[in-house]
Amino acid sequence: YERMTGREFLYLVGALYGMRREKTTKRLESLKPIFPVEQILDEYAENYSRGNKQKLTILAALLHGPKILIIDEPIVGLDPESTRGVKKLFKDFTREGGTIFVATHTLSFAQDMCTRIGILKDGKILEEGTIKDLQKKARLESRSLEELYLRLVGRAN
Repeated sequence: YERMTGREFLYLVGALYGMRREKTTKRLESLKPIFPVEQILDEYAENYSRGNKQKLTILAALLHGPKILIIDEPIVGLDPESTRGVKKLFKDFTREGGTIFVATHTLSFAQDMCTRIGILKDGKILEEGTIKDLQKKARLESRSLEELYLRLVGRAN
């Protein structure tokens, strides 16, 4: 998609999901408030910053109105304002019945956003549950997810 404009990419994604051009246009209008990207949509994606590429792919993921999102590192490269927008977007998405699976190394984001956490070690799920469940297992009441992670993978001091 690097050799397309952002707008061309979004229309391609819409077409791949069987959306008519008019429906894609309407949906893009409803998604515009999430990120202020209108000024870059007609530039080639290869010239986008990491953050703008991230915004474009999040918009593309939402374009067809999915019920489930699977997202890897959703806030990498985003400025604080856009990160806040993603958090609001994800909360609204789940409040409306959607489900999001997030893979992230940004543990503070996971702690703020996720209702259930899976701790991976060597590519395998070591522990899984709510923050409170993990705190009990690690015997670390009221601690951050970072501290829980380090304890549960055996790297705590």
